[in-house]
Amino acid sequence: TLKLNVFHYKLDDLIANAWLHNNPGPDDLVGFVPPGGSASQRRNIEETTSTGVEIESNLELTNFVSLDFKYTYTQSEIQSNDVNPIFNGKDLPQSPRNRGYAQVNWTPSDKTRLWARVSSYDEQYEDLNNARRIEGATTIDLGVSTQLDENNTLSLRVENLTDEIIETGLATSGLISTGVERSAWVQWDLKI
Repeated sequence: TLKLNVFHYKLDDLIANAWLHNNPGPDDLVGFVPPGGSASQRRNIEETTSTGVEIESNLELTNFVSLDFKYTYTQSEIQSNDVNPIFNGKDLPQSPRNRGYAQVNWTPSDKTRLWARVSSYDEQYEDLNNARRIEGATTIDLGVSTQLDENNTLSLRVENLTDEIIETGLATSGLISTGVERSAWVQWDLKI
């Protein structure tokens, strides 16, 4: 199967962390701005848009093997705002233009399924002024699930197998926030 979705969203009064200034010292609005820091405040952004296309596919390669694929291109932009006119026309923060995944599924029996997924997204901005870039990332996840009996299913998965550093934030001071490192999960589903 192949699915295509074209979209255009207009969002009014989106709440964003808006940069106000970089002046160090006491500040009436935020209290104190440290050297190298900045003053920011949650503010409504008058009008934003997100336009893009999403392609999704599921291919049955054999009776036991299938391939899932999904790709999304999004252009998210600030159309107008009352906070600071320099933000108009800038990309929305935390919104990569390209993201997608490919997943191989192997079902050797009716009760067991194994899968491997490669996910990727490109760089994105951390701030409304588009001054701080967060690096993109590519991760590999693996999993297996098996139905033990009519009421019990056990699943195991490893996320971020290669222990990729996933940047999730970048402060004006240069401090980088990171996402989850390699992790393993066990899940038991019980039907009652």
